[in-house]
Amino acid sequence: TSRHLEAFRRLSAKHNVTIVLGFLEHVSPAKGVNWYGAPVQNAAIIFDGGMEVGVHYKTRVSGCGNASHPPVGCRDWRDETRLLVPGDGIEIWRTRLGKFAIYTCSENMAPERWSEKKGLVDFIVSPYNCEESNGTFVYPDVRIGGRTFPQRTCNTAAVNSPNSQVSALPSVWANRVGSAYVGGDVPHYIANRGTAGGTDKRGKVVARTTPGVEEVLLFSLPLD
Repeated sequence: TSRHLEAFRRLSAKHNVTIVLGFLEHVSPAKGVNWYGAPVQNAAIIFDGGMEVGVHYKTRVSGCGNASHPPVGCRDWRDETRLLVPGDGIEIWRTRLGKFAIYTCSENMAPERWSEKKGLVDFIVSPYNCEESNGTFVYPDVRIGGRTFPQRTCNTAAVNSPNSQVSALPSVWANRVGSAYVGGDVPHYIANRGTAGGTDKRGKVVARTTPGVEEVLLFSLPLD
């Protein structure tokens, strides 16, 4: 275990809390290698009262499609299809908080996957790494090589809310704040206004942070 992960494990033990922590892991080459020949996976580890419960590896990597011949305008720094080796399943984790599944970022974009866990888990945990602006849209269109490419939108609350409603599963999510690299003919950064929050099983947003502000959010998640 790296010293960084060990620091969070100790925090989990000291304060007797459950932590879900995202990181990149250099895994066994037997799991596969990325476009650059490195065995790297997007991982989320669970610590519960200082004990390691397990690690989820993101199964649905997003990006530019054909890893060998990315299209013009592909954002290399965000192209998971070339950077990451996908995982192989959505697990059910048992902790003091109850049973939950982890859906990382684009894994949440398939509502039917949430529905598969209905009756099997108590809630869904959704770590995100996407760009938001005022909690809704982020990237302006980007010009690369004289061409304009429309960028994706990301609204984490608007993803989790209907997913909870369809699957009847409560959820918690957390997205990053800070700066987002935009790229383009004139590469630059913009403010990323990510949020964290929770939804009940009817899809109602029961708590949410201020977009783009680092806050500690305390709330009770209704499971019924």
